[in-house]
Amino acid sequence: MPEPEATVFRLRVIDKPYKTPDKISYRWGMVATPVKPYPEEYRSIFFFQYGNFGNDLIDNSETVKQFKSVLGLAKAMGVTHFEIFSWNKNFMGQPLLEDQKQIDDCRRANEIIKAYGFKPIFYSGWNAGNPKMKMWPFFGEQMIRRPTRFSYTGYFQCARGGYESYLANGIAWMIKTLGVEGVYLDSTSWAVPCNDAHHGCGYIDSKTGERRITRCIWHTREMFKRIYKILHGEVIADGMLYNHAGQSPLMAIESFIDVKHCGEGAYHVSSLKKFFDIDLYRAAYNGKQYGWPIEHTWNDRAAIARNSVWGLGLLHDNVIKMYSTSVIDTSLWLVNYEDKRGIDWKMWAPKQWFQWKDYTWHPYYDNGDVLSVSDSDGYGSFHVNEKKQMLFCAVNLAQEKKTIEFKFNVKQLKLPEIMYARDVVTDEDFQIKDGAFSLDILGERPRILMIDTKPVPAIELKLPTAP
Repeated sequence: MPEPEATVFRLRVIDKPYKTPDKISYRWGMVATPVKPYPEEYRSIFFFQYGNFGNDLIDNSETVKQFKSVLGLAKAMGVTHFEIFSWNKNFMGQPLLEDQKQIDDCRRANEIIKAYGFKPIFYSGWNAGNPKMKMWPFFGEQMIRRPTRFSYTGYFQCARGGYESYLANGIAWMIKTLGVEGVYLDSTSWAVPCNDAHHGCGYIDSKTGERRITRCIWHTREMFKRIYKILHGEVIADGMLYNHAGQSPLMAIESFIDVKHCGEGAYHVSSLKKFFDIDLYRAAYNGKQYGWPIEHTWNDRAAIARNSVWGLGLLHDNVIKMYSTSVIDTSLWLVNYEDKRGIDWKMWAPKQWFQWKDYTWHPYYDNGDVLSVSDSDGYGSFHVNEKKQMLFCAVNLAQEKKTIEFKFNVKQLKLPEIMYARDVVTDEDFQIKDGAFSLDILGERPRILMIDTKPVPAIELKLPTAP
């Protein structure tokens, strides 16, 4: 492929027309971006997030029974990594516990999780400074970024104010004391703005005399480097740093992560098409070019939102994570494609079916020579392996239902004249002749096809009885 004559940078500074009170000037710079090879072993990783494991795993047999029933369902679905969100019931993001009973419960929870073959991952990092903590009088307030912001159980911290050591040592404590094998860091890589002179942050505006903010990118980088080393050799050999951050990749910091979690903004909007410029989405929410998988969130909102987010995620070959409702709500196990229903665990089935050996990925932005699409609102990406198995994702970005025609370049892909497809979403099976087929796709929804040279069997995960 010939090199382009020019590279075009597109920037959206504001969302709406805005009359500025005075002239505004921008200065831009280029930053070297460290990358690493994409880890192929992440093809077989499936994340599950659970709220909390109950109030008593030591003496309450009913709590243990309920927790194990959820773990059993997760095992049947193919889960490999089990995240606990609300393990610290006093202070949400604090990487330490102050109550021995909670410590014992967390240790027991991890023992049970590991017995099912999962890696336990615990949440931390979000607003981990609270004045009610025992350590607060000694160094808690020193870690706060200035200007302060108290939100949802705590303050944001500045890595330059001692938080680097507190968080890194706290995570090492979690591994050694509780038995966790990974950490979910929420909003920790933001490099939050701070102007605290005692931290060495901020500067004096020569014109106004006011103290301005700076972002401690390099101290945050060192904090993530320390945590990454703790999880990959210093304390545990094969841990996981799972980073939740919604901004575009900040590789000075995020080169020291294993998986990125983002996309919460998608479920706040009335239309994906209005919210996402598809090229911007590809740059911000596709981790393949940086060397780590991206996992999209939908939180526990409407099914239409999570279906849309999952569709866009699979279109970009991203990781899919399940939440507790995907297991506990048995109505979500049904074959469905209605406007207000979720697809849920069926998103995993095609990735577990496809044989990830000697395959090629053909993303929508680079497959015009092997795939034609009849509608500008329709997008298709697919994998094809040496056995001519195909994993195909189609998304309709329009808000209304559309019938969209697709056609593979059979000659270039070396496909047989007749192939067989099964739709993961609807469970419909049909033949594809000479590479051509059409799909009725609801507005802002995905369709996922498993395609093979022989008929594809129906998906049966054989889930046990729900709790």
